[in-house]
Amino acid sequence: MNEESKKRLCEAAKTWDGVNFALIVSDGLSATAANENALETVSELVKQLPADKWKISPIMIIPFARVKIQDYIGQILGVRHSLVLIGERPGLGSPDSLSAYFTYKPRWESVESDRNCISNIRMQGMPPKIAARKLALLLGGVAKARNRRHRPKRQY
Repeated sequence: MNEESKKRLCEAAKTWDGVNFALIVSDGLSATAANENALETVSELVKQLPADKWKISPIMIIPFARVKIQDYIGQILGVRHSLVLIGERPGLGSPDSLSAYFTYKPRWESVESDRNCISNIRMQGMPPKIAARKLALLLGGVAKARNRRHRPKRQY
């Protein structure tokens, strides 16, 4: 991300009151995957997440991105979670395979083991609607688990 893009993101974010979830879509290594599967996945996911708990950023569409972009954007925005839907490397007869990577408290220092992933999102793999439901359940579970860990311990 260049400095001009970072500056524009920071300016736009000032109008996104209370955003805690960055949502990014990229063609990555397969525009076919993003074109065929991202819209349905995002649409279904947004329906599944309770609006009172998830303040979703405007969907950011970033051509040719890699998974790491979610860490940079998430850190700039200071969000609780980031998600990137990204076209995967075509091969093995599946040029339309989309993956979803999500990270709790994304930051530039995040590494692969900080992420969770659902892959093979496509009609002949995991259909977008099912992937979106699974993402919503996983994201909800991560949020609940994190909240439980940060509660003060009871004093007996």
